[in-house]
Amino acid sequence: MGINLKNIQLIIFDCDGVLVDSEIIANRVFAEEMTKCGYAMDMEQAMTQYLGKSLKGILETLQNSFGHAACQLLPPIHAKMSEALADELQPIEGVIHLLQLLDQQAIPRCVASNNTAEKISHSLQITGLSPQFPITNIFCAGDVKNGKPHPDLFLHAAQKMQVDPSACLVIEDSVAGIQAAHAAKMQVIGFFGGKHTKYNWYRQRILEANPHYVCETHAEIAHHLAFSE
Repeated sequence: MGINLKNIQLIIFDCDGVLVDSEIIANRVFAEEMTKCGYAMDMEQAMTQYLGKSLKGILETLQNSFGHAACQLLPPIHAKMSEALADELQPIEGVIHLLQLLDQQAIPRCVASNNTAEKISHSLQITGLSPQFPITNIFCAGDVKNGKPHPDLFLHAAQKMQVDPSACLVIEDSVAGIQAAHAAKMQVIGFFGGKHTKYNWYRQRILEANPHYVCETHAEIAHHLAFSE
């Protein structure tokens, strides 16, 4: 069943795993670098523990799992991630076409991500998506007291975009993001377009978070929004 566009006044995109295919790269590098430093983990373990979390959430998990010393590794690991992303990062297939369709329908959009504003902007720049999202339409966990899974970030984005939460549609690839959308009383699509969603256990976790809709591709999102292909 398609979404009634008459009720949608704003589409809120997560960044990593929805606009750009970064999660598989970031979690691979994170696992490799942590293992080199004596904290053995593989990419799936990294995804299980850290994917979708804000910097605050990642630090809390590291502290609880490995102690304070592991937290000190984040800055150099993030530097390694940035290098890998600069070399490998690509937009999610079909996203540019979807954004063009949104322009045709005059539906506003923004980004709301648990990442930092600097990293969001950098990812959009690398993938050529920067022109699609002016800086005034980019919101990050640092803008609010609590990032996802709390509703603060989505509610902040809706307020800044001057749209009632009930008229917002969120596109998310993480459990934390879907939980945040539910808490904000927004409709949410669980998105499986990123390479990191190929794992059955990951897909099951997304389904258990009960998104209103599930889409495999951006073309399918366009179909849900009742666009003609």
